[in-house]
This record gives sequence, structure tokens and C-alpha cells, in this order.
Amino acid sequence: MLKFLQRSLCAALLLLFSAGRVRAERDVGFKYVAYSDNNMTNVTTEGLDASIDLTPKTKLTMTRIVDGISGASRKIPILDGITGATAHVTPDHIEYRREISAGIAQKIKNNTFSITGDHSGEDDYSSVSYFLSWTTEFDNRNQALSLSYSNFNDKLFPFGVAWTDTRLSKIYDLAYTRVLTPSTEMRIVGSFARDDGYLGNPYHRIPINDFYYMERHPAVRDKEAFGLFYNVAIEGILLSSIQFDYRYYYDNWGVLSNTLGVKYNRYLTDTLMVSLRARYYAQGAASFYKNVYTQEELYMTDDQKLAAFSAGLYGAGVQYEVLPGLTIDIMFEQYDQSSYINYDHVYNSVSKSDLMAQILYLSLHMKM
Repeated sequence: MLKFLQRSLCAALLLLFSAGRVRAERDVGFKYVAYSDNNMTNVTTEGLDASIDLTPKTKLTMTRIVDGISGASRKIPILDGITGATAHVTPDHIEYRREISAGIAQKIKNNTFSITGDHSGEDDYSSVSYFLSWTTEFDNRNQALSLSYSNFNDKLFPFGVAWTDTRLSKIYDLAYTRVLTPSTEMRIVGSFARDDGYLGNPYHRIPINDFYYMERHPAVRDKEAFGLFYNVAIEGILLSSIQFDYRYYYDNWGVLSNTLGVKYNRYLTDTLMVSLRARYYAQGAASFYKNVYTQEELYMTDDQKLAAFSAGLYGAGVQYEVLPGLTIDIMFEQYDQSSYINYDHVYNSVSKSDLMAQILYLSLHMKM
């Protein structure tokens, strides 16, 4: 973590002071996320965000992220049923994902255009992506319309097998935001995404009659989602806000889900704010999902995320302005999943029960 912070700060300083003597607003943010669950998976994420206003209407951004994942897909050695190759992975193996992105945003009158490029990868995949967005404000900035496009081009070269494959994802998002009153605001979001290519997990195996088959998913997945967000500010002695959100999701694999969330923010002093958060999620299973397969089928999956389940997430956090321009955020969340899955047949995973996880978020933000 210390080495990451040192290297990232050097990169941020190059960005922040690249404008020389130009007087510009500069922002630097450092985040640390620690995830741990009851299925022996641990993830730590270290990230740094930096931005600089090159001109009053032009902003340059840079992000660097490193994930360290232990107990993930390759923690237990598996046998490839096709090639017979074994992935020799030790129990203490840690997979690292490194990501770096850079972008620029330009404001022209009431319109803001932005473009961002991103590259990330581990030792068994790489991804190149780009993001385009346009936002226009009108009605004295009481209303806004946003349109964005995301493109992900992934290459997969699984550990321990003799083949490679690709995955292409395209995401279209449309959002409408409106200020209803001086203390209320709403936002409506629509999203469509299409995934093409190899959409399974190359390390999943499905046992049928003493033989292990590779996971088989359809080659195309179309996803639709609609969201509604509503924010209410409470003035006076109870200086606070309440945020409500709802999301509906459906895809052509038959997965349908509903998400309800609420977040409460309360300022205790001018520099100290506390937050409480709760979210409920419920989904139906994919049309081809089975807990146990008794014969070979066209589509088969060992992905428990395609099963029917419900989940609750609860969290509390604190935001404190330590010094003018320097803010620290800390939040802890508990995630509990409930399903009717029988885990006894699982071969290549340590997952033996419904997921329970704890997540710790820590971030520092400095404005100069």
C-alpha cells in the first residue's frame, strides 16, 4: 500500500503541476477498500484520482487503481476437462489487477463533453475501454440531459488452458435530472448493454456423471435497466438529506431483478457529517440455471450469481473535513445474501454457503 501511494503521488504531482504557472484548481483523491467474505475471498483496492482545470472550461483527469485478490477463481487447483492441464496455484496466491485511465472534459456554453480511455488487466486477461459522454443543462440549470457510451474490449488468456478468447461490451446510458423544488431533485436513468463473445468463467467446472464440463453460456447477453433517484434536503437544525433509489433490471438470459435503496446524510457540525445506508436486492434465476445438472445441456453454468437470491446491504459512515480543503471519508458495510442453493456439488470453489461480506471504505480528498 505504501509503495502504491508513493508511485501514485508522483504521477499525480506530474499531472497537478503540469500547467506550470497557470492558476488552476487541482484535486487529488486517494481511496482504499478492503473486502472480506465467508467464502475465503479477500480483496484490497488502492486507487488515486487526480484532476486539474487546464482552463475554466477544460478539465484533465487521471486515475490509477490496483486490486489485490486472494481466494478468487484460481485459489484451488483445477483440472481442465478438455486439455487435461492443471492450473498450479498455491492457496496463498494473490491476483493483481492494475488499471489506469485518463480523460478530458470540455464545457461549451451549457454543454459538457468528455472522453476517457482506460486500460486494465491481470495475468489472465486485459481490457481496453473508452467512454464518451455529453451533458446539456437548460431551464436555468434546473434540468439536465446526459447521454453516454462505454466500450469494453477484453482479451482472455486463462491460466492452465491452451486457448484464448475475446469479449466485447457496449453500454448506452441516458439520464434526465430535474430540480423539483429548492429542496428536492429527481433523476431518471435508462441503460442498455450488449455483451458479445466468451461470457463464461474459464475456471468453472460442472460435474455430471464423474466428468467435469466447462461452463457454457450464450454468446450474447442483452441487458436493460431503468432507475429512479429522488433526493430530499432537510434544512434547519436537522441539516440533512435523504436519497431514495429504485432500479429495475432485465436481460435476455431471463435474469430479472429489483433494487431498493435509501441513504441518510446528517451534518452534526459544519465539518462533520454522518451517513446511514440500506439496500435490498432480489433477482430471479437465469433460464438455463440449475443447481445440479444430471445430463449435458446446450447451456450450463456454475455461476451462483445467475441463481435466484435476495440480499441486503447495510452501512454507516463518517465524513470529516480535517483541514480546509482536506476531507476524510470512512464507511463500513455489511452484505448478507439469502438463497436456496445446494453447495455440496461445487468442485472448483471454496463457496460452501450463502455469501456474507464486510467492506471497509477509506478515502482522502484534497483540493488545492
